[in-house]
Amino acid sequence: PYPLCALAVSDERPCVLLGDSAHAITPFFGQGTNASFEDCFTLSNMLDIHAPDKSEMGMARAFTAYSDERKPNSDAIATMALENFVEMRDLVADRKFLLMKAVENLLENTFESNFRSRYAMVCYGGSGNISYDAALKLGAVQWSIIEEISQGITDPEQVDLDKAYQLITTRLVPFQRKLNVDVTKICHGIPDSEAASSKL
Repeated sequence: PYPLCALAVSDERPCVLLGDSAHAITPFFGQGTNASFEDCFTLSNMLDIHAPDKSEMGMARAFTAYSDERKPNSDAIATMALENFVEMRDLVADRKFLLMKAVENLLENTFESNFRSRYAMVCYGGSGNISYDAALKLGAVQWSIIEEISQGITDPEQVDLDKAYQLITTRLVPFQRKLNVDVTKICHGIPDSEAASSKL
Protein backbone atom coordinates (compact mmCIF):
# COMPACT_ATOMS: atom_id res chain seq x y z
CA PRO A 1 0.00 0.00 0.00
CA TYR A 2 2.98 2.37 -0.04
CA PRO A 3 2.99 5.12 -2.68
CA LEU A 4 5.77 5.24 -5.25
CA CYS A 5 6.13 8.95 -4.60
CA ALA A 6 8.14 9.94 -1.54
CA LEU A 7 9.43 13.14 0.04
CA ALA A 8 13.16 13.60 0.43
CA VAL A 9 14.04 13.91 4.11
CA SER A 10 17.12 16.07 3.54
CA ASP A 11 15.58 19.21 2.08
CA GLU A 12 11.86 18.38 1.79
CA ARG A 13 11.80 18.80 -1.97
CA PRO A 14 9.65 16.23 -3.80
CA CYS A 15 11.41 13.21 -5.23
CA VAL A 16 10.24 9.98 -6.80
CA LEU A 17 11.35 6.35 -6.98
CA LEU A 18 11.60 4.43 -10.25
CA GLY A 19 12.54 0.90 -11.24
CA ASP A 20 13.53 -1.76 -8.74
CA SER A 21 13.79 0.81 -5.96
CA ALA A 22 10.05 1.43 -6.36
CA HIS A 23 8.87 -2.13 -7.01
CA ALA A 24 11.26 -4.88 -6.05
CA ILE A 25 9.53 -8.10 -7.10
CA THR A 26 10.31 -11.78 -7.49
CA PRO A 27 11.83 -12.51 -10.93
CA PHE A 28 9.33 -15.16 -12.00
CA PHE A 29 7.64 -13.17 -14.77
CA GLY A 30 10.78 -11.59 -16.19
CA GLN A 31 9.24 -8.11 -16.19
CA GLY A 32 11.55 -6.09 -13.94
CA THR A 33 13.30 -4.21 -16.75
CA ASN A 34 10.10 -3.67 -18.72
CA ALA A 35 8.34 -2.31 -15.62
CA SER A 36 11.23 0.11 -15.13
CA PHE A 37 10.96 1.32 -18.73
CA GLU A 38 7.24 1.85 -18.18
CA ASP A 39 8.08 3.92 -15.08
CA CYS A 40 10.36 6.14 -17.15
CA PHE A 41 7.81 6.52 -19.94
CA THR A 42 5.00 7.37 -17.53
CA LEU A 43 7.08 9.81 -15.50
CA SER A 44 8.22 11.59 -18.66
CA ASN A 45 4.62 11.99 -19.77
CA MET A 46 3.51 13.27 -16.38
CA LEU A 47 6.34 15.80 -16.27
CA ASP A 48 5.33 17.08 -19.70
CA ILE A 49 1.71 17.42 -18.59
CA HIS A 50 2.08 18.75 -15.05
CA ALA A 51 5.51 20.37 -14.90
CA PRO A 52 6.49 21.81 -18.27
CA ASP A 53 8.11 24.72 -16.40
CA LYS A 54 9.83 22.33 -13.89
CA SER A 55 8.35 24.25 -10.97
CA GLU A 56 8.37 22.56 -7.59
CA MET A 57 4.56 22.53 -7.44
CA GLY A 58 4.37 21.11 -10.95
CA MET A 59 6.92 18.43 -10.12
CA ALA A 60 4.94 17.44 -7.03
CA ARG A 61 1.76 17.11 -9.14
CA ALA A 62 3.64 15.08 -11.75
CA PHE A 63 5.07 12.73 -9.12
CA THR A 64 1.63 12.21 -7.59
CA ALA A 65 0.06 11.50 -10.99
CA TYR A 66 2.93 9.11 -11.82
CA SER A 67 2.44 7.26 -8.55
CA ASP A 68 -1.33 7.05 -9.03
CA GLU A 69 -0.88 5.50 -12.48
CA ARG A 70 2.03 3.16 -11.78
CA LYS A 71 1.13 1.82 -8.33
CA PRO A 72 -1.75 -0.47 -9.45
CA ASN A 73 0.43 -1.88 -12.24
CA SER A 74 3.42 -2.39 -9.95
CA ASP A 75 1.22 -4.21 -7.45
CA ALA A 76 -0.27 -6.33 -10.24
CA ILE A 77 3.05 -7.54 -11.67
CA ALA A 78 4.33 -8.24 -8.18
CA THR A 79 1.26 -10.39 -7.54
CA MET A 80 1.55 -12.24 -10.84
CA ALA A 81 5.28 -12.87 -10.42
CA LEU A 82 4.66 -14.43 -7.01
CA GLU A 83 1.79 -16.50 -8.41
CA ASN A 84 4.13 -17.75 -11.16
CA PHE A 85 6.61 -18.84 -8.52
CA VAL A 86 3.93 -20.79 -6.65
CA GLU A 87 2.74 -22.30 -9.93
CA MET A 88 6.23 -23.50 -10.84
CA ARG A 89 6.88 -24.77 -7.32
CA ASP A 90 3.61 -26.55 -6.59
CA LEU A 91 1.47 -27.09 -9.68
CA VAL A 92 3.52 -28.23 -12.67
CA ALA A 93 2.93 -31.89 -11.76
CA ASP A 94 -0.72 -31.43 -10.74
CA ARG A 95 -3.01 -33.25 -13.20
CA LYS A 96 -5.95 -30.91 -12.75
CA PHE A 97 -3.78 -27.86 -13.23
CA LEU A 98 -2.15 -29.32 -16.34
CA LEU A 99 -5.58 -30.10 -17.77
CA MET A 100 -6.70 -26.54 -17.16
CA LYS A 101 -3.55 -25.15 -18.81
CA ALA A 102 -4.27 -27.38 -21.82
CA VAL A 103 -7.82 -26.01 -21.89
CA GLU A 104 -6.42 -22.48 -21.74
CA ASN A 105 -4.19 -23.27 -24.72
CA LEU A 106 -7.18 -24.68 -26.61
CA LEU A 107 -9.23 -21.54 -25.97
CA GLU A 108 -6.38 -19.27 -27.02
CA ASN A 109 -5.89 -21.17 -30.27
CA THR A 110 -9.62 -21.41 -30.99
CA PHE A 111 -10.75 -17.91 -29.97
CA GLU A 112 -7.57 -15.91 -30.56
CA SER A 113 -9.38 -12.65 -31.29
CA ASN A 114 -11.12 -12.71 -27.89
CA PHE A 115 -9.05 -14.91 -25.58
CA ARG A 116 -5.32 -14.65 -24.94
CA SER A 117 -3.46 -16.20 -22.04
CA ARG A 118 -2.42 -13.99 -19.17
CA TYR A 119 1.19 -14.68 -20.08
CA ALA A 120 0.63 -13.38 -23.61
CA MET A 121 -1.16 -10.30 -22.27
CA VAL A 122 1.67 -9.50 -19.87
CA CYS A 123 4.56 -10.12 -22.24
CA TYR A 124 3.15 -9.01 -25.60
CA GLY A 125 0.07 -6.88 -24.93
CA GLY A 126 1.44 -3.36 -24.87
CA SER A 127 0.05 -2.42 -28.28
CA GLY A 128 -3.42 -3.47 -27.13
CA ASN A 129 -3.42 -1.16 -24.10
CA ILE A 130 -3.00 -4.17 -21.80
CA SER A 131 -1.42 -2.96 -18.61
CA TYR A 132 -0.25 -5.30 -15.84
CA ASP A 133 -3.33 -4.35 -13.83
CA ALA A 134 -5.64 -5.15 -16.75
CA ALA A 135 -3.87 -8.47 -17.39
CA LEU A 136 -4.32 -9.47 -13.75
CA LYS A 137 -8.03 -8.61 -13.77
CA LEU A 138 -8.73 -10.21 -17.16
CA GLY A 139 -6.69 -13.26 -16.20
CA ALA A 140 -8.94 -13.83 -13.18
CA VAL A 141 -12.06 -13.76 -15.38
CA GLN A 142 -10.46 -16.10 -17.88
CA TRP A 143 -9.38 -18.57 -15.22
CA SER A 144 -12.94 -18.67 -13.86
CA ILE A 145 -14.14 -19.58 -17.38
CA ILE A 146 -11.48 -22.28 -17.65
CA GLU A 147 -12.49 -23.70 -14.27
CA GLU A 148 -16.13 -23.80 -15.31
CA ILE A 149 -15.66 -25.54 -18.64
CA SER A 150 -13.06 -27.96 -17.22
CA GLN A 151 -15.50 -29.48 -14.73
CA GLY A 152 -16.24 -33.15 -15.43
CA ILE A 153 -13.71 -33.59 -18.23
CA THR A 154 -10.38 -35.43 -18.39
CA ASP A 155 -9.15 -34.25 -21.78
CA PRO A 156 -9.23 -30.83 -23.47
CA GLU A 157 -10.89 -32.42 -26.50
CA GLN A 158 -13.97 -32.88 -24.30
CA VAL A 159 -14.43 -29.12 -23.85
CA ASP A 160 -17.81 -27.79 -24.91
CA LEU A 161 -16.60 -25.07 -27.29
CA ASP A 162 -20.09 -23.64 -27.71
CA LYS A 163 -20.32 -23.08 -23.97
CA ALA A 164 -16.79 -21.67 -23.93
CA TYR A 165 -17.67 -19.20 -26.68
CA GLN A 166 -20.82 -18.14 -24.84
CA LEU A 167 -18.88 -17.52 -21.62
CA ILE A 168 -16.12 -15.63 -23.43
CA THR A 169 -18.52 -13.37 -25.31
CA THR A 170 -20.79 -12.63 -22.34
CA ARG A 171 -18.31 -12.55 -19.47
CA LEU A 172 -14.87 -11.71 -20.88
CA VAL A 173 -15.36 -9.52 -23.96
CA PRO A 174 -17.53 -6.89 -22.18
CA PHE A 175 -14.85 -6.62 -19.47
CA GLN A 176 -12.16 -6.16 -22.13
CA ARG A 177 -14.21 -3.31 -23.59
CA LYS A 178 -14.67 -1.77 -20.15
CA LEU A 179 -10.90 -1.78 -19.67
CA ASN A 180 -10.36 -0.47 -23.24
CA VAL A 181 -8.24 -3.52 -24.08
CA ASP A 182 -7.72 -4.97 -27.56
CA VAL A 183 -6.27 -8.49 -27.43
CA THR A 184 -6.15 -8.68 -31.23
CA LYS A 185 -3.10 -6.40 -31.07
CA ILE A 186 -1.04 -8.81 -28.99
CA CYS A 187 2.12 -9.33 -31.02
CA HIS A 188 4.93 -11.83 -30.37
CA GLY A 189 7.39 -9.87 -32.49
CA ILE A 190 7.91 -6.49 -34.06
CA PRO A 191 4.92 -5.49 -36.22
CA ASP A 192 5.78 -5.27 -39.93
CA SER A 193 5.16 -1.50 -40.00
CA GLU A 194 7.54 -0.91 -37.08
CA ALA A 195 10.16 -3.24 -38.56
CA ALA A 196 10.03 -1.37 -41.85
CA SER A 197 10.35 2.04 -40.20
CA SER A 198 13.29 0.85 -38.08
CA LYS A 199 15.25 0.12 -41.25
CA LEU A 200 14.94 3.70 -42.52
